[in-house]
Amino acid sequence: VGLNYNTASNQYTPDSAGSKHQLYTHYSITQKALNIGYQGIVHRVAGHWNLFVDAGYDWVKWINFSGVGNESEVPEGDRDYYRIRSSVLSINTAFQHRIGKQSSIIITPFFQRIKLLEDKGRYLSKASVNEPLENYEPTYFGGLRGDLLLQRLDDQLLPTKGVIFSTGVAHVRNTNGAKAFTNYNAYSRFYLPFLSHFVLSVENGGATVIGEPEFYQLNSIGGSSLRGFRRDRFWGETIFHNNNELQYLFDAPAKLFIGKLGLLAFVDQGRVWKKGEQSGKWHYGYGGGLIVVPYRKVFLSMQYGISNERAGFHFTLRRPL
Repeated sequence: VGLNYNTASNQYTPDSAGSKHQLYTHYSITQKALNIGYQGIVHRVAGHWNLFVDAGYDWVKWINFSGVGNESEVPEGDRDYYRIRSSVLSINTAFQHRIGKQSSIIITPFFQRIKLLEDKGRYLSKASVNEPLENYEPTYFGGLRGDLLLQRLDDQLLPTKGVIFSTGVAHVRNTNGAKAFTNYNAYSRFYLPFLSHFVLSVENGGATVIGEPEFYQLNSIGGSSLRGFRRDRFWGETIFHNNNELQYLFDAPAKLFIGKLGLLAFVDQGRVWKKGEQSGKWHYGYGGGLIVVPYRKVFLSMQYGISNERAGFHFTLRRPL
């Protein structure tokens, strides 16, 4: 549940020189914790550069973690046992330069304060991760990230034709220690229509980290990147995932709403690499789902994924930029 306060300059549009701001407060019923923050956009703050600010404090943020490696321990039983909780303060100031109508260069200085929460009896308290956790004091990080997005789609909310390619690099330093690392990532996705209502979507993504990250700063796959598995199921220095999706799209009945409906089927695969681990295993998930796009305002998708470990639902929510 949450409360948002929004304001915008009178002349604001995505292509104008205006500004848009949001203050929010969200409360997680499951975690019994608050998340507060600010998001702002100022277009043409300097020449053709736009400014995006995203700052917030999350009292309880969690990830799934069952070890590092491509054949890490299979989560069983209580799902909370493998969850690591932390309180996170983050400040991101992104400077964006548009290239054409859909592509951009983004440079983001950022700062983070991360404090692991001590949960006795859970996996982290019993496992040795990189090195024993001697205390749960806050850790501070500063860094700089650069991203290049090249995109050409016929529709940004429900694309049926086009391509997306992005690549980025981030350098992060522990401000209260000597540790530092650099993370490189790349992502691509293309949409190919055929016959009258079908669309083939193929997505590939990968990342690798070099240096001395904390275990929770390694790369991970799972959830939306490897459906049929839990979010953050596999952790490693290097990751790769491939998602193949066949969509059948059609107009929604006018009695329901003006918009689009669709059915989908998918097959995903992926794996991670860890230093010193010898593994040739690939992980696979498959399933189907439903697409709903009412009034061209929002993209909603519900998918049911199956793997050799579990089966469960995955949800996607996307709004137009």
